[in-house]
Amino acid sequence: MKRLALTLTNGDRANRVTVRVAGRSRVVDLQPNAVSAVTLPLDEGFPYQGSRVWTLSVTSASGFVPMFTRGGVDFRFLGVQVKPELMP
Repeated sequence: MKRLALTLTNGDRANRVTVRVAGRSRVVDLQPNAVSAVTLPLDEGFPYQGSRVWTLSVTSASGFVPMFTRGGVDFRFLGVQVKPELMP
């Protein structure tokens, strides 16, 4: 794999998301309910059971509690939703 593509889906509050992988980082400012695509190059990774692995860190600077912004009973504190995809 040569690249990591991430789809970041933000919640109900503006947010700053920091992504780190393979010694590189990217900071993305997201408006409420925005979606953003981030692609980062990968190094060789670490061999593990016949495959390769990488350390990924995603940090969300803010978040929201759905029951306070959307109603209902969802009391979790949510930051950003992340959908990863490894690319050749």
